[in-house]
Amino acid sequence: MDNREERIDEIGMGGFKVIQGDGFSYGVDAVLLAAFASGETGAKPIRSRIPARIADLGTGNGVVPFILAHKLPLSQIVGIEKNRVSLDRAIRGREINNLNDRISFVLSDVAVAGAELCRKADAVVSNPPYVPAEAIEDAETARYDPDRALFGGGEDGLAVPCAVVHRAAGLLRPGGALVMEHDPRQGGELRD
Repeated sequence: MDNREERIDEIGMGGFKVIQGDGFSYGVDAVLLAAFASGETGAKPIRSRIPARIADLGTGNGVVPFILAHKLPLSQIVGIEKNRVSLDRAIRGREINNLNDRISFVLSDVAVAGAELCRKADAVVSNPPYVPAEAIEDAETARYDPDRALFGGGEDGLAVPCAVVHRAAGLLRPGGALVMEHDPRQGGELRD
């Protein structure tokens, strides 16, 4: 892998670090997603099942699993990512954070991911790109990175969250929780 344009950043929790490229970097939405999923905001999607099995669909550089590993120290987490460069960063981040026994990463498209998790995950989390590529002028400030492979995405941007919802249904145990960040304009479509 060409690592010349990378940096290692502290995530501010547990001394954990994340490897990021010079393009898209994780933002506050990833931190808020992990806080909500872990129960810090009053919600209890994962806290009711400790230790929990958690799947992160579209894990990118692994920041959400790293944050969840800090917040839910007994959990086992699998991150699923389609982009090889992002997955490589996640794997190397797992190693520098000494989380090899708690986090695994899988190279796969969300649409076909996680056969080994089928109906076993207590929770599925996802912070998918949801903005159509055609609507982006500045990829550095937008919620989409054109270099990052979309998982099951369509041109309207909605297919990505719908692919997450569809795939999560096959991964979750009965009573499991899906925690997903999405564009508020998509709320009605996702409920349908």
